[in-house]
Amino acid sequence: SHGPLRYDTTQIFETITPHSTRLIIQVKIDASIVFRLAEPVLETMAKSQIEYDVVILKSILEGRD
Repeated sequence: SHGPLRYDTTQIFETITPHSTRLIIQVKIDASIVFRLAEPVLETMAKSQIEYDVVILKSILEGRD
C-alpha cells in the first residue's frame, strides 16, 4: 500500500477437515509517527472490521445470506 499508513496483508487458508477451513489473517502495519500515536485505536478498529468480514464471508461460503 501507499501513503502514510503502509501495510501488508497475508491470508492463509488451512484445511482442517473436508468441511472446515481455518483462516489466518496477518496484517503488518508500518505507520508514520502520527499514526503510531493512534495505533491502539486503529488496531481495535481493524480487528473489528476483519471479524465482521469473516462472518460475512463464512455466511456466503456456506450459502446462508
